[in-house]
Amino acid sequence: MTSRVSFRPASWVYWNAAGSELVLFDTRNGSYHALNASGSAIWELIGEWGEPAQVVAALQIRFPESGGQLAIEVEQFIARALELGLLVSGVESSA
Repeated sequence: MTSRVSFRPASWVYWNAAGSELVLFDTRNGSYHALNASGSAIWELIGEWGEPAQVVAALQIRFPESGGQLAIEVEQFIARALELGLLVSGVESSA
């Protein structure tokens, strides 16, 4: 049996597109967070896939010139979003 950690936007966070960027609103404390185009792409893919490896794979298709930096950027994005309470994590088990 293997376990995979997945992530999803927290239920108390709402977001709206502002051009190629997203603005997140944390209803718990009233704070806003603006994401640039790359942060917005990561956020949307986390919402769609949940697993960091799938997010990185999807970004590599969109941005093939980025090389190995994508995994690091996704990891840093997730760590910061968890710290701010914008994402929540869960563990999925598979046989």
